[in-house]
Amino acid sequence: DVQVAQGDRAAALKSFQAMFAIHDKLAANDPRNTQWQPALAASYMRIGDVQVAQGDRAAALKSFQASLAIRDKQAASDPHNTQWQSDLAASYNKIGNMQVDQGDHAVALKNFQSTFAIVDKLAASDPRNTQWQRDLAVSYGTIGNVQVDQGNHAAALKSFQAMFATVDKQAASDPRNTQWQRDLTAGYMKIGDVQVAQGDHAAALKSF
Repeated sequence: DVQVAQGDRAAALKSFQAMFAIHDKLAANDPRNTQWQPALAASYMRIGDVQVAQGDRAAALKSFQASLAIRDKQAASDPHNTQWQSDLAASYNKIGNMQVDQGDHAVALKNFQSTFAIVDKLAASDPRNTQWQRDLAVSYGTIGNVQVDQGNHAAALKSFQAMFATVDKQAASDPRNTQWQRDLTAGYMKIGDVQVAQGDHAAALKSF
């Protein structure tokens, strides 16, 4: 982590790979150990993040996919473990972002929808959990962004409106929360941008 902060990505990658080698051996020795499997998945993620920073996106995608495979198995073994579900959603999201960068919007959308399915269930299970509510709003927004890239403005508008509705409820519950207020503004902006693309300038002006 310090090496990343210093900008020494090559050294950071070696450190994370050394961490990975340890976790890999531990996990292989006891595949049922519920602590070592998530640690191994996290190692893949850290390596992938450095590979992204180095511009090696092909290698990063493989690292993120390896992490996803582990997290998918863990989450399936205990659907009630919210941390594992949240980690799985994060892996889908990472892969989706990579695919967007590669221009593969159709596949990216599927991964973002997988993220949404998990986050939506978590948010519904505890409406008072503000982090899960925000994750849900972000997930709507991410899906909407891809739909805009695909030229599907009608679907994007629905996604952004759902994002806005989630944020609006949270912002109303805590007007002093500046993050929610910023998210609310972003929701208006995204809706307005789509309305402009649809030629509905009167509605867009109201949003802005």
